Amino acid sequence: MTEIVVGRLSTKGWAKTVPDKMRQALQNYESSAYSQSTVFAGKIVSWPYAQQRANDDPEVLVSLVQRDLDNLYRSIFSNGEVNVSVGWEWEDEKEVIFLLTIEIEVRVDGQSFDLNDVLRSEGA
Repeated sequence: MTEIVVGRLSTKGWAKTVPDKMRQALQNYESSAYSQSTVFAGKIVSWPYAQQRANDDPEVLVSLVQRDLDNLYRSIFSNGEVNVSVGWEWEDEKEVIFLLTIEIEVRVDGQSFDLNDVLRSEGA
């Protein structure tokens, strides 16, 4: 079976280890644009596009990010187990600013790898 690698937006080459692939996939998700490619137009999942679709609704955003990351990590680690958990809390309800907490666990060949991150969403 061919191993999936994850591209980097730098000169470091491909991310090949499980922890590197996990980190790089999340970084790519956070910085990609939905329509940045003509070839893949409409197929690129990204944090900015999830925010746009959620329209300042934290519950909708959690659902979108959960689905995006679950699909993304399952496609990269199809030979392992993937668990993605996304939650949220208000930072400033008046200004519609909230934080998303992301926890990702990947089990490959009996080893478990974890990645945690916090993303900040600001209202329009």
